Amino acid sequence: MANHGDMEVATGNTLRAAPDTIVGPAPGALPPAPERLDEAPQFLRQVVPEYPEWALRDGREATVVVEVVIGADGRAQSATIRKSGGGEFDRSALKAAQASRFKPFFKEGRPVPCIAPVTYYFRL
Repeated sequence: MANHGDMEVATGNTLRAAPDTIVGPAPGALPPAPERLDEAPQFLRQVVPEYPEWALRDGREATVVVEVVIGADGRAQSATIRKSGGGEFDRSALKAAQASRFKPFFKEGRPVPCIAPVTYYFRL
């Protein structure tokens, strides 16, 4: 510290330098983004959604479109509602989509993840 009149002023490097770190190898390439399909995927095991009891009793029908991310192994990795049929219809369709098993999508001879629409019709 230097004294300039009645005020002390810090001089020199007042920041502590962090020790040098060794940088490791670069991470591997990211996996490819899922292919977006316009058509419905093929099912290996299709789970039928449960019809809500109140809807059966009240004579209600609905259509729900679920967008499913399908892994290279054919399992649903995630599912989101793209067209809602209403709360219980949506929950039932999501549960069915996530429990279903799909035929993997192939690109250049290899199974790859894909995103595909699955439509569920709740009809009496």
